[in-house]
Amino acid sequence: MRDLSPEHRVLLQIARGEPGQLSENLNRDFLIAEANRHGMMPQLRLDDEWYRANARKNFIATNSAVRAVDILSGGNVSAIVFKGPALAQELYGDFTLRQYIDIDILVRVDDFEPAIELLKRTGYRALYNVREDLERRLIRSSNVFGCRDSSGVHIELHRDFFPAKYRLPINSEKLWETVHCVSLLGRPVRTLPPEWNLLELGLHSLKHHYFKLEWFASVDRLSRAYNGVQGLTRELARSLNCAPLFELSLEITKSVLAGFRTRDKLHQRVFHSVWSPPGTMSPFEFCRFVWSLPRDIRSKLSISAATVFEPTSLEFEEPSLPRLLNSLYPLMRLVRLSRKYMTKSNM
Repeated sequence: MRDLSPEHRVLLQIARGEPGQLSENLNRDFLIAEANRHGMMPQLRLDDEWYRANARKNFIATNSAVRAVDILSGGNVSAIVFKGPALAQELYGDFTLRQYIDIDILVRVDDFEPAIELLKRTGYRALYNVREDLERRLIRSSNVFGCRDSSGVHIELHRDFFPAKYRLPINSEKLWETVHCVSLLGRPVRTLPPEWNLLELGLHSLKHHYFKLEWFASVDRLSRAYNGVQGLTRELARSLNCAPLFELSLEITKSVLAGFRTRDKLHQRVFHSVWSPPGTMSPFEFCRFVWSLPRDIRSKLSISAATVFEPTSLEFEEPSLPRLLNSLYPLMRLVRLSRKYMTKSNM
């Protein structure tokens, strides 16, 4: 832990489930900023006003989760709420004890399109203001339909856990054969069984190009909460052809929570991403990271190419091109990324 600041040491202690050793010598503003970045504010409990505001926000979001599940159920669509309030309830017995900015809901692959239409018919507004053909393209690449309900809560409806570029089709009928529920606002709501939860958490960082301490803390806490869950998750990962990635996630979790650098270059990149604000890898850095992963060449090429060239809502919301020029969007993304990160490197 010698490479860490005193404030980061406190956050690391809390992430491991230990009492944080607060002292007068700590930079309180930096500690709060870093706790907020890492999703550790509810556990830090250093700002009561922030904690109450987060509890109110989480209550609204949790109510939205229950309402969305009810709407989908009314249309004969089974739904699973994962991460967010469901994970908070699972880990802490209290949906206010995590930071989350959206609600994640998974449906069966065959129910995905009907579920989108059902939400749209009942007043949910698509998150991005883009043409219908571009919206379909976004949904196809991300495996997610993003929308807002009448309360303004951001809902993410998932066809699978990962975007298409990762070539990790994990949402299978095997998942839906197991019923696991948590109580949200006094209502039983279906969520991921522990082994599926651990698998999703372990691989989650790959999707976002950055790493939050709270994700590693959740992997560790879930592993300790259920005896034998790591063994069950290893078997599950093998059956879904992602065992090497899951093993790597456990190794990185252990390394990060131990608080020391290793000589492994991949671990060093993660260590830097966790502890060096803003903690985000550029898409080009992420491509380097991808080539360190235990994946086949075809998957690495797919992920790297999509990371750099796959258009996002940012490209589609810029001057909208005529449909005949849709093939230019990948080039627009490359130009935007090059400008953004070349400008940063020259600052």
